[in-house]
Amino acid sequence: MEALIYEHLIRMIYQTGRTTKNGADADIYRKLERAERAYHDDLENIRQNQLRSSSKSIEDLEFDYSVERRRIWQFVVTAIQEGIKRYGYKFSADEISSMENSINTFVDIQRADIDRTIKLVMDIYSKKGIVAP
Repeated sequence: MEALIYEHLIRMIYQTGRTTKNGADADIYRKLERAERAYHDDLENIRQNQLRSSSKSIEDLEFDYSVERRRIWQFVVTAIQEGIKRYGYKFSADEISSMENSINTFVDIQRADIDRTIKLVMDIYSKKGIVAP
C-alpha cells in the first residue's frame, strides 16, 4: 500500500502520469521494500543461525537497502520542494514549515521516516484539494 501512496504523492505534486515523470512509479518504492525485506530477513537468519535466503553478503544487502532508501528519499525531497514552489500560495506558513522540517531533519533516513513524511505531505495536500490527474 505504501508504494501506491508514494506514487500518488509524486504524481499529485507534478500533476503527471506514471510514465511521464521520473520517480512517479510505485515499482520504484517496491524495490525499496524488497531490499529492506532481503536485508532484514537475512539478518534475522544470521541471528538465529539458520540458512540465509540470499547469496549476497549481509553488508551488500545492507548497502542495497541503503541505496534504495536514499533513492526514494531524494525523489520525495525533490517533489516536496517542487510542490512548495508550485502550490506554496495554497499552504499556510505552518504547513510549509512542517513540510520543510520533515525533509530537513534526517541524516540516516529509514523507511519509517519516509513513510511518515509522505503521510504528512499527503494529509496537507488532501486538505487543500490537490489531487493527482
